[in-house]
Amino acid sequence: MIYRSIVKSLALFLIMLVHGCNGNNNNDSSSSSSNNIQITGTIAKGTVTQATVRAYKEDGTLLGSTSTITNSTYSIPSNGYTGKVRVVADITEYLDEKTGFTTKTQSLLLNSITSISSTEQNVNVTALTEISSRLLG
Repeated sequence: MIYRSIVKSLALFLIMLVHGCNGNNNNDSSSSSSNNIQITGTIAKGTVTQATVRAYKEDGTLLGSTSTITNSTYSIPSNGYTGKVRVVADITEYLDEKTGFTTKTQSLLLNSITSISSTEQNVNVTALTEISSRLLG
């Protein structure tokens, strides 16, 4: 029981740490209105060349989806939604770091959980955010 509490606390800390390191230094909130907030980020599994990225609201309804571009980035409009979001990247092709060749995969799912507010949100999706998502349920 104590072990599970420690693991959940560690997972929450890791999510806060990853979310805090999003690289968004834009403190000018006047440039974003609540209707045009973008959820943007990078998928880190080598360089992802093909993936579908979906953002889900806390209740499980689809907020939006998109495909990645060559440099592993994505952008999904929030349509005015603020609150908890789960970002799911379904990776089907990436550049293998060891061989340097493009590798196709049937489906490799990585998740990230965050809370979006009234400013642009950078939500990176990595193996670490996948582990944290699994620990938080």
